[in-house]
Amino acid sequence: MLNYSKGESEARLSAVFDHAIDGIITIDESGLVESMNPAAARLFGYEPVEVLGKNIKMLMPEPDHSQHDQYLDNYHRTGHKKIIGIGREVKGLKKNGTQFPLYLSITETPFEGKMIFTGIIHDISELKLSQSKLKEYSEELETSNRELERRVIERTRDLARANEGLSYSNESLQKEIEERRQVERALRESQKLYKTIAKNFPDGILCVLDKSLKYLLIDGMENEPAMGQKEDWVGSYATSMNFIDQKDEFIKGLKQALTGLPLDMEMTVSDGAREYQVNAVPLYDDDDKIVNLLVVCKNITERKKAEKEILNALNKEKELNELKSRFVTTASHEFRTPLSTILSSASLIGRYVGETEVADKIEKHVMRIKSSVNNLTYILNDFLSLGKLEEGKTTFHPTIFDFEEFIEETISQIGPTLKKDQKIVVDRSSPVVGNVYADEQMIKNVLINLLNNASKYSDEGKSIRLSLTAKKNQLAFKVKDDGIGIPAKDQQHLFDRFFRANNAINIQGTGLGLNIVKKYIELMNGHIEFSSEENKGTEFKVSIPITQPSYD
Repeated sequence: MLNYSKGESEARLSAVFDHAIDGIITIDESGLVESMNPAAARLFGYEPVEVLGKNIKMLMPEPDHSQHDQYLDNYHRTGHKKIIGIGREVKGLKKNGTQFPLYLSITETPFEGKMIFTGIIHDISELKLSQSKLKEYSEELETSNRELERRVIERTRDLARANEGLSYSNESLQKEIEERRQVERALRESQKLYKTIAKNFPDGILCVLDKSLKYLLIDGMENEPAMGQKEDWVGSYATSMNFIDQKDEFIKGLKQALTGLPLDMEMTVSDGAREYQVNAVPLYDDDDKIVNLLVVCKNITERKKAEKEILNALNKEKELNELKSRFVTTASHEFRTPLSTILSSASLIGRYVGETEVADKIEKHVMRIKSSVNNLTYILNDFLSLGKLEEGKTTFHPTIFDFEEFIEETISQIGPTLKKDQKIVVDRSSPVVGNVYADEQMIKNVLINLLNNASKYSDEGKSIRLSLTAKKNQLAFKVKDDGIGIPAKDQQHLFDRFFRANNAINIQGTGLGLNIVKKYIELMNGHIEFSSEENKGTEFKVSIPITQPSYD
């Protein structure tokens, strides 16, 4: 998962907001406009400054203008949602007083202790105009067909009379043929115009289906790769479009549209590769009987992507705030404890000054001060190490060093921090080579951290077992203790920053150590794993590849 700073998150969110194709407006719980992107400003003909801080109903014609405040009040009182989470067609009111149709989707989002409402606005004026023109041309086509049929019947009747009376002239017959040809040409022109509208349908695909769901016409400026050549689908059935992910729902919706219930759904194709807004409405004849279906598919892939990016940015911001809160809490707690110990021990030593036979008491408090200073040093080292790792300032620097001397030095360094009567038992059952080529400081940081944890989470008098193996191409070691162990439900988060297991809350620690250990091991292309059972101890296994130095 990528981690962005607050500034980066705000910049990404602002970029998505400012360059979205559809209009985006957010309002607060009182209906006052908090933000308005450039696309929304262009739709309504306002500058954003003219709308910000004002009631959103200024963008609504009647009756929505008068009812909007009542709707918000009902929602706050009852929690009943009428349009939130459900897209629908409404009308917007431009600055110049004209109204236009739009498709509105509203979502509610809790943010910084309050609720905000986000409206995604898509202008469907062209769609409505196309639907109106399509209906007009359909009606003209039906009128032409009926006129052709009437004239054919009429001319056929006249021809029959002429044949019966043997008085119909050849000139009259030729005239009738020519008229009939003219009608047929008019019909073809009407059909051509109908197809031209479909072919040039903007930003989508327009289809006409008959009652058996067979495609009579399918065209538009949108190119759906899974469909291939759209004209090849004419004569096929919607049930054969297997690349639609929600095919069953789509077919069910088309069948319901044939009963007069319009279809309005979002669907994906090719395993979610693209997303479409699909609307289907029935087409009626002069007797108000449904004869065909008009289906409009609009590609909303980019819009959905923008919505997901906005949501991801909001979630990232929330995660960052939570991380900051955890850091402040942890740092405050961990610094307070050793500082309090240092202060109290220093005060007690001051009381013993000038007294005799109190050397043991003074030594006791001096050791407490040293231990607390060491704890503070470990905490600060953890914060500094994490900072360097996050900033990319920690790099891999291998050197040749004697592994046996390294182990003795590391155990000697950690000895004073062990609890009473604790000891580190080194198992050298496997052969160990003398010199290795690796990053000595990184390995020491990893080993000291693991040994410190083993001591911290084990009782006094318990042994900590350290197993070592250094082969030609790999260095491996295990650290095992008989301490409190790690609860099973917490083990999946063990390497997360600032994470503390539930049974370790009362034990000093920042929750950074194992996160830093894992990052060091990854820098060395190594691997770490562990096994643990609550109240029975924990074992960590580390393997690090080692190579021979190259001499250029």
